[in-house]
Amino acid sequence: MEAAEMDKKRRVEKILADGGLEVADIVIIVIYFIVVITVGFLASKYSRRGSVSGFFLASRNMHWLPVGASLFSSNIGSEHLIGLAGSGAASGVAIATYEMNA
Repeated sequence: MEAAEMDKKRRVEKILADGGLEVADIVIIVIYFIVVITVGFLASKYSRRGSVSGFFLASRNMHWLPVGASLFSSNIGSEHLIGLAGSGAASGVAIATYEMNA
């Protein structure tokens, strides 16, 4: 193993043994939450939610990519993938062609 991999392995083992996070870990987590909350407040401030169309349909002014990504991510979940793996183990690759055509 390389030295960097050994250091990473030691750090992971230390975190698992001690059960704690270092200061840098906590700072990164706090910065992440600050960024997410700020983006949420800014999106809320600049959104047009004055009508039903503005709230539910984004004023009919949304690009297709986020809509498609939302539909895809709501369709594919962990239980979906685990179920497909079990079906594939039971009945072979035929289940993959079923899912690709669905």
